Amino acid sequence: MAKRSNGPAMDPAVSDDVSTVAKIIGTFQTSDEEEIKEKRFLAIKRNAEVLRCMAEDDDRIKNARKKLFEQTTLASESLSMAETRLELLWDHMKLMTNICTPYQISMPDRYLKHLPWKHRTEVKTRYLKQHTRTSLNLHAIPGNIPGFDTEYVPRIDIP
Repeated sequence: MAKRSNGPAMDPAVSDDVSTVAKIIGTFQTSDEEEIKEKRFLAIKRNAEVLRCMAEDDDRIKNARKKLFEQTTLASESLSMAETRLELLWDHMKLMTNICTPYQISMPDRYLKHLPWKHRTEVKTRYLKQHTRTSLNLHAIPGNIPGFDTEYVPRIDIP
């Protein structure tokens, strides 16, 4: 069998030029592929950085939510404690109001008969204010005040 030829034989000078051109083209291809790979690597790196930043932001948001929840809980507890204190104060005020009514601490009318009704009320109010401000223990009000009726005053020691 005869050997088949692939075409006319190439001149060795032309062959060297073709191989040089092929090498140059191969170099360009390689550099383009490397550039593409480098760009892909940089894009992946940027995406990873963005994802990491997003994760950090998520962590910050979670921490902020957690702190906000804790502060809200503390504020709620503080508010409920304040409400409890206010209720206790209100109960104390009601107790003091019930104790310090003019009917329980008063000058008998027999000492005020000579005054008109309006002035009697003013004297009783002034008398009540003087003696309830200075003494927390209602039994400690001096008994030598003329007309002071101690039998209607309950003994209550207020701390």
